[in-house]
Amino acid sequence: MKKKILNQEEWVKNWSQFQHPSRSSFKLMFSTYWDGYVLDPRLMLVPIDDHQVHRGDAIFEFLKFVGNKIYLLDQHLDRLEISAEKIGMKWPLSRQDLKEILHEMIGIAKLEQGGFRLFISRGAGTFSANPYDTIGSQFHAILTETKPFPKEFYE
Repeated sequence: MKKKILNQEEWVKNWSQFQHPSRSSFKLMFSTYWDGYVLDPRLMLVPIDDHQVHRGDAIFEFLKFVGNKIYLLDQHLDRLEISAEKIGMKWPLSRQDLKEILHEMIGIAKLEQGGFRLFISRGAGTFSANPYDTIGSQFHAILTETKPFPKEFYE
């Protein structure tokens, strides 16, 4: 079966048809690839040649926030830092920059509570197993909306 070569408009149309319903909870993404924020869940992507995608070479954390307070932020960042050290991965941002980005994301999203999924990947490069054949580590943060547990969970 012969398939056509897609242009950008056709690609976006096709990609839009295959979105899992959970993407509606994806409110905001930051990535060092584009050094900015993305609000459209269809554009919250990581390049296929990032070693996170084809090698699983990344570290991650989940952080909860309520209001402007991020639960155990320093402890989560400590663990992320230790994980990076153990596999010889450099942080692409300073700890202070990372904290500022997370707080800025809360302000942009205007949510009372939610969660962050943080990823530090080895970065885009070749499809080889060489972890150092990349453009360098990249940081991605996805802010998602979370709902409180039903009241009966607390009783």
